Amino acid sequence: MRRPAPYRSLLAVPASSPKLLGSSLRRPASALMVDLEDGVAPADKETARANASALLAKTVSVTITMRVNDPESAVGQADLRMLDAHTKAATAVVLPKATSDRTASLLSRGGLPVIALIETPEGVEDALRIAQRTGVVGLMFGSVDYAAELSAVGGWHARDLGWAKGRIVNAAAAAGVWALAGPSTLLEDGPELTADVESDRSLGFAGKLCIHPAQLACVNNGFAPSDEQIGWARRVLQAAEDTSSGAIRVDNRMVDKPVVDRARLIVDSVSTEAQA
Repeated sequence: MRRPAPYRSLLAVPASSPKLLGSSLRRPASALMVDLEDGVAPADKETARANASALLAKTVSVTITMRVNDPESAVGQADLRMLDAHTKAATAVVLPKATSDRTASLLSRGGLPVIALIETPEGVEDALRIAQRTGVVGLMFGSVDYAAELSAVGGWHARDLGWAKGRIVNAAAAAGVWALAGPSTLLEDGPELTADVESDRSLGFAGKLCIHPAQLACVNNGFAPSDEQIGWARRVLQAAEDTSSGAIRVDNRMVDKPVVDRARLIVDSVSTEAQA
């Protein structure tokens, strides 16, 4: 199975709105998450599924993932049957409220790779086992639902979710997959969104879910390598080429193989984006 590259920005779009689905194809998102679940009212599920199917039947250059309803429910099973007809058009299925058992059950039916949406305390505890399932290509933190679960047991005052985020990032890295941060509820770009992006980036997330197009510029810029990082990486690779020594000095800092490997990943990410 070919693993998709991590998405710097993943834009959620409710499948119940043909207008938003159409406009989303012109947005500068790394990928779309067409939402059949929480973003769609119960009465609109069938219409949303038909809209999603029509979108997948088109020839588009946009990377599309699909968030389905609970696969054990009748509506979720209908979502999956629709996706079975479009396995070449969609890149992955986003599994809500993922646990190890729910992920294994979805994967057992075959079909698309899975992005596991970690939204519950059980999912956080299960994060490593989920990430290790063959067919899982990434984890994503559902921070809003997770906070709601904490509130249900008296944790409505919780603000710092760094422990849960760090656990998800580490579990993903241990399994060799990527992790995406959950969305910011602030819809417009501004200092608060910038700070949220910086916090998620510093924890090791590869990208972030966006719930409004106005968030895309901040998220794309925030998760892109900075000019300073790119310059540093190129100096490291040049210094490594110029010497056969195991450890070298760059910018008055010691550089050895793990640092060189990191620099190469930064430069490669820039080259891949330029080719896209």
